[in-house]
Amino acid sequence: MVFHGPFRSGLAVCVGVMAEGAFGLVPPDISQTDYLANIPATNSARFNATLPPGGAFPLVEKNVSTGVSIGSVVYVRGSSMSIRYRIRNRNDILLHVHFKFTEPKYERKNYPGVDIALGGSDDEEFTIAAGQYHDVTVSVTGLTNYVTLGWLKTKINIDSEAGGIVSTGPTREEFVYLTDAQPLAPLAVPWTEVLDDACNWADGQVGDADCAYYSTFGLFFSQKFAYNSGTYQFPTNWVDENWLFLLTNFVNYQGYRSGNCVDVSAYLHLSLCSIGADSILTQLYGGTQYPVFVTNPICPIGSDPDSPPSGYVMLGWSMHQICRAQGATYDSCLALQFDPAGAAYENPPAGWTPDGHWQSPAENPQFGVVKRYGATTDFFGTEQNPNQLLDPSLPSEVVPRVELEVELAGIN
Repeated sequence: MVFHGPFRSGLAVCVGVMAEGAFGLVPPDISQTDYLANIPATNSARFNATLPPGGAFPLVEKNVSTGVSIGSVVYVRGSSMSIRYRIRNRNDILLHVHFKFTEPKYERKNYPGVDIALGGSDDEEFTIAAGQYHDVTVSVTGLTNYVTLGWLKTKINIDSEAGGIVSTGPTREEFVYLTDAQPLAPLAVPWTEVLDDACNWADGQVGDADCAYYSTFGLFFSQKFAYNSGTYQFPTNWVDENWLFLLTNFVNYQGYRSGNCVDVSAYLHLSLCSIGADSILTQLYGGTQYPVFVTNPICPIGSDPDSPPSGYVMLGWSMHQICRAQGATYDSCLALQFDPAGAAYENPPAGWTPDGHWQSPAENPQFGVVKRYGATTDFFGTEQNPNQLLDPSLPSEVVPRVELEVELAGIN
């Protein structure tokens, strides 16, 4: 770029570096970058560092004077993005500045090197008094209209008689999460650690049902959980007695997390809440006459469902908790060998009807999670001895389903 009048000409070509100006003058710089009207977000460190706990990231994402650099922002899919850049003059004389913003792009994390062209440009000249600043607001349009995550890439050039910033091509600036809708409680202020999972699992999806479907598969195969079997009342590890999800401990834990259906379904629910996909938690019981039901062979989360019967076990349960979205069942806790019609399946139930997930067909149940009523004794290690679960004196076919909707009280 060659500028005339008070502007300096013949800038060296380089990527995102300062170009020197007149002797003794400091080039103008970007002292603040503020993404406007974005969704407030946080992470485990920020949540626990604020008093009271639960604080969101600062409103200004990058601030040179305070050392703040958040590195990520959250918007609803298809949104327009406004970015305010604060250009600072650190000299004791007035500067004439030329600011140019061009070629914004978006690079999805799961498609590295593939740039999506966005709309938006700005080209303006202004003066900045000695020791002062000037704000420039740029509008970016064309963000993808589906859930995803990736980098906003920008090309910014600043020139003045004191030098400036020269960029030869768009470079990664901020990591941007795109949700399906406004996030929902208890993650109305979403955690970036959860968004890393949720936006990855639902990448490319739109709507509650599709987000729930792909998130169910994503969580089951994510290697986050290993089911803690043993007795028919398996303890929760990540949901406490007050129904708080222990999210700080969860996101900072390395490796497989031991957990049961309450833990798994609760995290699926939280991931959907973080991207604004509506879901509820539902507990399923086998009626009121007998306290235990026996499952059909299931592959618990953390095991490989692809080589039945290896990895599939029968368990005795008093209750099973799942997610519901748009009236359908989403169960990341287990994989079933067959679908409700009896076809080979070997995946977690996702988008199934409540009846098909529980027991099917209704007149002669063979498929679904539930096989029949079970013995009332608390068997330890019964997955190795499934016959111990079966009591021939108990009804062997239809097990009525009793449902109880539950809510997490919050996160901790």
